[in-house]
Amino acid sequence: MNININSFLSFSCIDGEGVRSVLFVQGCPLKCVYCHNPETQSFSPKTILSVDDVIDKLARYKNYFGENGGVTISGGEPLFQINVVIEILHRCKKELQITTCIETSGIYPLNVENKLDELIFLSDTVYCDYKLMPQIKAMNCVNMEIYKTEKFLSKCPPDKTIVRNVIVPGINDTEQHVKNLASKIKSINNFKIELLPFKQYSIYKYQELGREYLFKNIRQATAQEITKLQKIVDSLI
Repeated sequence: MNININSFLSFSCIDGEGVRSVLFVQGCPLKCVYCHNPETQSFSPKTILSVDDVIDKLARYKNYFGENGGVTISGGEPLFQINVVIEILHRCKKELQITTCIETSGIYPLNVENKLDELIFLSDTVYCDYKLMPQIKAMNCVNMEIYKTEKFLSKCPPDKTIVRNVIVPGINDTEQHVKNLASKIKSINNFKIELLPFKQYSIYKYQELGREYLFKNIRQATAQEITKLQKIVDSLI
């Protein structure tokens, strides 16, 4: 069994708890205009690794992970390669005894819905990007099959799941937005919600891909803005 990845990051301290290796899978159907990993969107083969290759790579860094570190599978969208991701997570548990983390939008092909429970069970932490955002004319950035994200979240235990939402100035940086977000998420389960600031550091990636970056004139969200909105969210959940 093989997995199509974009890149492998040996060490990260921002993709889950502790020191982690991160596997960025290739392919995502959403193509959000604010995506900070646009190079992972295409489903064309990039780097093909066998499960054995992945486990061997992770084994080299196991001693650096410590008690809380391990592997994070990000993307792209891991749920579009769910069978091989499940196999990797299973072997990480059985052979390496390391913690596992998934970063996902909760979007999946309908024919793999019966695999979601197993994936979630094998994940120690689930970060789910809930793309609640007002529609923007002529910009495909939002709410694509959001019911799938909600279905995915309905299967996730709240004690190991964090729901994320990217705050973009001028689009969804309002008190009403985060109140709507908190209300919607609370109707699914009592998940922790983490607001993330929109950043402009991916502009060069779009240039390298020869693609127009539609958010080039939108400013970054400030730490103060995120803190203010996060306090509102925290008071409602």
